[in-house]
Amino acid sequence: MNRYEKVTDHQLSVAAAKYGDRLLAKVRLADVVDVDAWTAGVRRYGLASHLDFVMVTAETSMPKFAVELDGRQHWTDPATRRRDRLKDQLCEWAGLPLLRITSEFIRRQGRWTVLNYAIEAFYLSEGFFEAQEAGHIPMDEPLFATSFLVPTADGSLGLNALDHEARLLLLREYQDLRLPTYAPDVFWTTDPSAGAVQAHAWMAVAPNRYLVARTRVRDCRFQGITPSELAGQLVVLELADHAKKWLAGEAVACDRRTLLCYMGEAQKYISDGGFLGCVTGGALRAGGPPPMTIDIDAQTLGGRSPR
Repeated sequence: MNRYEKVTDHQLSVAAAKYGDRLLAKVRLADVVDVDAWTAGVRRYGLASHLDFVMVTAETSMPKFAVELDGRQHWTDPATRRRDRLKDQLCEWAGLPLLRITSEFIRRQGRWTVLNYAIEAFYLSEGFFEAQEAGHIPMDEPLFATSFLVPTADGSLGLNALDHEARLLLLREYQDLRLPTYAPDVFWTTDPSAGAVQAHAWMAVAPNRYLVARTRVRDCRFQGITPSELAGQLVVLELADHAKKWLAGEAVACDRRTLLCYMGEAQKYISDGGFLGCVTGGALRAGGPPPMTIDIDAQTLGGRSPR
């Protein structure tokens, strides 16, 4: 195992011990997904391919979710992307939640690593669905990972969000008049060619000075948290880190030309039909006239509304 695999194995093993489950590594896909009803080519793939990690119940060994470690080739190599899509389809057909992670997921963000956070979201969702079945939560109540309250470092309760402290920092600096806004504009898009869900964010900090950030995560069907939720929280974390550096006197802000590049990239994915949602307000007002306006027309939305 390389370091990436060892750390992932350790973090998943800790979660298995905490929740009374069992972690398996390098599990043949056909052992957890029934491929007999599929074509001969798909059956051969299921017999030959593996899932990096599978979490199973300790008593019955029934699979609960799987985790795939995706390296650089999973973003760009066409053959790898085709295999990924087939594996995604088989897991989705079998009802097996699949989390695709990159090496960024093992890095710590406050009290969590991103992987810890996603796995905790899965187990919180199990409790949420059990409470719905028991009648304690209305069946039409939507599940959001950030709906839960969790203990913070100072013993108080805070939102179950990777970016909770980052958003509080932006708010405090705004209230102290050190930042002109505390709420960045965020746009979520997909890039199907790379199997990615991404978020772009920006905010003005002074005339013709902007903080910009973008992040992308692997597109997948997991339980408890969506790729867009993860991308949105990670992009705010990155932007808040830029804000801290800006306030400390570091030259991290860009000008209108660089902002235009970020906005143009988001616009390209939106125009290609990859729009997922947005949160916008007056984030650019302090910078002067914006270099462009993101165009989201009815045809682009395809019946969806920005979130």
